[in-house]
Formats: sequence, C-alpha cells, structure tokens
Amino acid sequence: MASDTDDRESYYRRAADVWQRGCRGDSLSEREYRGFVKLARDRFHTFSLSIQHSHVQGDADKIQSLIRGLALELVRAPGLEAEWHRTDWAADDFGSMVTGMLDELRNQA
Repeated sequence: MASDTDDRESYYRRAADVWQRGCRGDSLSEREYRGFVKLARDRFHTFSLSIQHSHVQGDADKIQSLIRGLALELVRAPGLEAEWHRTDWAADDFGSMVTGMLDELRNQA
C-alpha cells in the first residue's frame, strides 16, 4: 500500500514535469495544461504580492529586481511567457513594466 509520502512525492514529480514542459512551451494534454495554468498563476500571484509589499515599503530597488527577475524568467520560458500575456497581471502597471523589460532584454541579445 502506498504511503501518503509516496503519493505526495509522485504528485510533486508530475507537477514538476508539467511545469518544466509547460515553461518550454511543449505540447501538454488538456489536463496537464490546466495544471500548468494553475502553477503559472501561482507564480504570477507570488510576483504580484512581492511587488505590492515592496511598493508599500517604498523599496524601489526591490521592485526593479522583481521586475527584472520575472522578465528574465519569462525570456527563458516561452510557454510561461505566453501564459503571462493571457493574464490581467500583464496589463497592470507593474505588469507593463515586466513587458517593457522583456522587450529591453530581447533588444540586448
């Protein structure tokens, strides 16, 4: 009989595989894609919370670091970037700064 630990490890291995393939832009089944979208939205929500906290703290350097970090992540992960552009986060003030940084990073390459 499988233990809860085995079940959890199996879940996380599958999630990691879906995350990696989704970030690369590989083909995913409908179920896998829904899982990837949830993971991507969690990532963007974490970014949003971090930005909001840094904004309240008045930490402009941290805000710039978060924007650059997400933009670098998106440049390296075309599937994640495609999902980013489907979200409301991409259209907000800080999201537009991420998109601007994406353009800047591509122009540097």
